[in-house]
Amino acid sequence: MKNFYQKAPGSFVRYERRKDIQFFIRAILAIIFVLIVCGVLAFALSAIFWAVIDSWDVFNDGVSSEKNSLIHSHFFKSHNSNKPSACRKRLVGFFTENEPLENLETQFEKLTHVVFSFNEITWDGSVRFKSERVKNRYLRMRNVSESVENDVKMMVSIGGHGNSQFFTTLTSNEMNRGKIIDSIIRFLQDYNLDGVDISWVHAGESDKHNFVEFLKEIRTRFDSFSERNLLLSVTTPSAGIEGWENAYDIEAQKNYVDFFNVYSMDYNGPWPNQWGTPAGPMAPLYHGIGLRKNFNVDWTMKYYVCLAMDPTKFNIILPTFVRLWRNVEEPVEPRISLAVRNAVLKNGMAEGTAVMSRADAEDQLLDLKNNITWDDKFKSSYIYDPLDKTYLAFEDKRSVEEKVKYVNSHNLGGLWIWFVDMDDEKSSVLSSVYTDELCSRSSENVMKYHC
Repeated sequence: MKNFYQKAPGSFVRYERRKDIQFFIRAILAIIFVLIVCGVLAFALSAIFWAVIDSWDVFNDGVSSEKNSLIHSHFFKSHNSNKPSACRKRLVGFFTENEPLENLETQFEKLTHVVFSFNEITWDGSVRFKSERVKNRYLRMRNVSESVENDVKMMVSIGGHGNSQFFTTLTSNEMNRGKIIDSIIRFLQDYNLDGVDISWVHAGESDKHNFVEFLKEIRTRFDSFSERNLLLSVTTPSAGIEGWENAYDIEAQKNYVDFFNVYSMDYNGPWPNQWGTPAGPMAPLYHGIGLRKNFNVDWTMKYYVCLAMDPTKFNIILPTFVRLWRNVEEPVEPRISLAVRNAVLKNGMAEGTAVMSRADAEDQLLDLKNNITWDDKFKSSYIYDPLDKTYLAFEDKRSVEEKVKYVNSHNLGGLWIWFVDMDDEKSSVLSSVYTDELCSRSSENVMKYHC
């Protein structure tokens, strides 16, 4: 053997390498075989598990006159607050998931409802926070709500832009609706929430019936929790723009919701298409020009209230952010108003920023305190700079006062702020709306619109 090693060392090495390779291949094949067997077993066990669950559901359906759930009322914390409300009308504050949270205590002391937006809905109907960071943000807000002297209701909004794509499937039949409703209730229980806002963006007319059934079944389940008055609200779109209101059977929905948050804005914006011109107020109370003659708060609110015949169910929107157009030139109809101006499109799109927090506006050195123009037809403020050809649309104290007058004179339920955490460091918009004029008396359910 000694001579062999000496005469053919290369052959011995190659022989050893072949043995190693063969062993490695056999090991890999064995691992693959084990994984396949485990996979088959896992699939079989999961199929058996879900079959048992399904049979359990069928059994429950057979022995109960109502849809049963693993959720029971004793899981809700009792919430019989003796704290006073901040306002006798609704003052609903929506908060984002990423803007800086400052002066929360001062803000919460002025609000009747705080809505955390938007939570994620998955394809299977699960409701969840988008991340651990977002969850911790909510928990911080929850703690503040418990520390303030007034009774502020904590709600969560589900859906919104970019997260409403599963609503159609999830509301298409009773079984699917039951799954998402179970998930909503679990979420409210787990995080000690007072209610949910449904923000189904771009619901279609074909969803109309299922939307009502969805709200009806939520209300039925909510009402089964006697120790907690759970709240249900719906965010509804502006009327008369693209027909999105046709998906909302307001006459039926009003029987199940506590209130509607009407998205009475976005009548003008620097959109990345041909509709990005003209520049103009984003939430004008009245008036409109040309094809946009009905693009205003009053037209939208009249449409909804005349269907429901209950003005106290409705809140109008109050945006805190700033909207910027660039390359803005002459007025569209100078004899009527200077507030609506042509914006030059580039590559078929308007240039500007549709949503800019007031902090970001300050960082860009945009002055929102000087050179403000008031348009009495629109009841709106704006700033137009003819040198820079920029146009700023935003709410100021005067426009907020007009919206408060409108709520009072039409017996509406209140206002909702979009978004509180996009206001400036002094919460100027919130402070302007939180006044005795708004909060000293509640609205009467008396129609003021001529329907």
